[in-house]
Amino acid sequence: MVHVISHRNALTRSPHRWLLKLCTGGTVIDRVTIERSLLDNEINPFSREPMTTDDLVPDDELKVRIQKWVAARKAGVPFEE
Repeated sequence: MVHVISHRNALTRSPHRWLLKLCTGGTVIDRVTIERSLLDNEINPFSREPMTTDDLVPDDELKVRIQKWVAARKAGVPFEE
């Protein structure tokens, strides 16, 4: 069983909305949060390496898993992958 609820933004700890994976390290983060960070400086906040928005990769698989988990919670049924 995957604990989808534990997938929160690594910087703000809020639930993800538009999920992206950073190319270096594979950290999952919300697009709005990382784009704001990159406006100030183009540095990966985790590795401190140079980074631009071109280095962001959508994490569609995790997004679908979270959507299924939310739907199961709303329906009052156990989450199954």
